[in-house]
Amino acid sequence: MEETFIERQRRENQRQYEKWLSCGFQGDMELDKNGWCTNGISFYKSENVERCILFDKPYFKGTIEFMELPNGKWISGSSCTFPLHGWGHGVSVWNEQYDTKQEAIFNQIDYIERNLSEKDKKKFVLDALQSCRNKYKEIDVELAFEPMAQFEQVSLF
Repeated sequence: MEETFIERQRRENQRQYEKWLSCGFQGDMELDKNGWCTNGISFYKSENVERCILFDKPYFKGTIEFMELPNGKWISGSSCTFPLHGWGHGVSVWNEQYDTKQEAIFNQIDYIERNLSEKDKKKFVLDALQSCRNKYKEIDVELAFEPMAQFEQVSLF
């Protein structure tokens, strides 16, 4: 028998809530007016999300976002825009969790490098990625970025 909408909604709500708890959050399940679980959504715009602009030129933009979860793990996301394509995925309870900030950031740098087309591999793009990688190899990762206010941006160039 096919799953009904209500059954799917309950299953998805439970899945979202369990994922939220696995990140170290606490509390009861919260539902919106349509009956969907909202746990884990509000922290996306939190001042705890740190953002680093890798490059910002006409038609070429690259950003990495990362944050520490209540369980002490780190998550990250990135967005890039190029003349012919782009992608974006921010921090989310569904992202892979990393033990350190450095691992979370390096994962996104690797992701960006893997997804660059030959036309995207401009010197300033590759230099920006290497500069970010070097910054986190050479200094204490906990001091690499001070917590920033919501949507405050720091440029490496």
